[in-house]
Amino acid sequence: MSPTRFLMATAAISTDTSGLGLSSISGMFGVVAVVGAITAFSETPMGNRIAGLQAAYTLALLAGLNHVCQNTFVHWGSQKLAIAAVVLFFVRCVFVLTLSFGFAKLRSKPVQLIPDGWGLRIRLVARATLGNIVILCLFTALSSIPAPYVAVVYVTKSIWSSIFCYLFLGEELTLRELALMSLGLIAVLLLLYSTTLKEGQVDGMTNPKLGFGFASAAAILGGINSAQVRAMGMKVHYLTNVFALATTGFIFCLPLAIYAPQEYHALFEPSVTTVVLFCSVGLCSFFMQLTMNKAFALTKAGPLVLFLEASTLFAQFLADTLLGYRYGLMAWLSAGAIVLYMSFQFAGSSISGLAASMAWKSKSKVHSEETAEETTSKTPSDIELLTASSVAPVVDGTTGEGGGVAGAQRSQNVAQQ
Repeated sequence: MSPTRFLMATAAISTDTSGLGLSSISGMFGVVAVVGAITAFSETPMGNRIAGLQAAYTLALLAGLNHVCQNTFVHWGSQKLAIAAVVLFFVRCVFVLTLSFGFAKLRSKPVQLIPDGWGLRIRLVARATLGNIVILCLFTALSSIPAPYVAVVYVTKSIWSSIFCYLFLGEELTLRELALMSLGLIAVLLLLYSTTLKEGQVDGMTNPKLGFGFASAAAILGGINSAQVRAMGMKVHYLTNVFALATTGFIFCLPLAIYAPQEYHALFEPSVTTVVLFCSVGLCSFFMQLTMNKAFALTKAGPLVLFLEASTLFAQFLADTLLGYRYGLMAWLSAGAIVLYMSFQFAGSSISGLAASMAWKSKSKVHSEETAEETTSKTPSDIELLTASSVAPVVDGTTGEGGGVAGAQRSQNVAQQ
């Protein structure tokens, strides 16, 4: 598409925004262009040499901005252009599948997208299957209610993840964690109570019961998916995760197309407007997945999750406000309560992590001193055997799936990807 046709399409989109409160959707296309260009540049050889672009929190911010753009266009396309959520889901899968394959093959060191061994492949497919159901639920929710409401409900995924890890993996839940989870759930329940009966009274609220229902289902299934990934305990390249999710989603679309072929008419009768919309949704989805998975591979998951969710939630409310949406006091209070929940959760996790790290270091020091004392009392042959065993491969959380602080953090990182 030539630049002239793109500008004409953008102008056509921005001139007809009545009924949705979207006063300047063309501005979002400008945001997509800037954020997408920065994200793409970060993957180039020159971008890889810029430390600031490769920082985990920079990547997380780019992921959040791409997420906001994706959600805004899915909501707008569903309500303004009457494009079904399953069609936008299909477009997302095609773009992410194609782009992830291209990025993997064009890198200086090509990435193996299909791992060796059927065990790892099956686990990737199982993870991606549930992940695609979550995305489809989110897209359906976005077609019925504004994106910030979906974001507030979906943040509770971490709460459901904790519950399912407690029920099925035997992980401990403290009274403090239960109190914080209650705070988060109360915030969402207040939002649901204040809006589910206001169909048509809130900008973009066409079917609140359907929208909040699918948003809640996405949060619960997302929690199950996190527990599932934690139980699997696998680690692959971030592009492999993106490719697996897109490939499985594309296969998902085949029975959906057979069941409801009439929903896909927009694909066979494309206009300049729909092509621009499809490109925006596809690019934002791919860049979001790319930067998010890469960020989680670089740093601790706990602080990063807080930053990603809080920045996404804030940016989504800000974007919708600038686009003309007006939300009531209860919506802002619910969002504030969610941010408060995440802040307390982060503070508690940091203190617990610091205590665990100090305990682990203290235990290691005592163990080292005991080993040194035992070594001084050994015979030469005993020392030789001890030395031989110490150079054997050890799974210590740095190179394998074992214990230790690093191993525990790896499990947390994998669960959040």
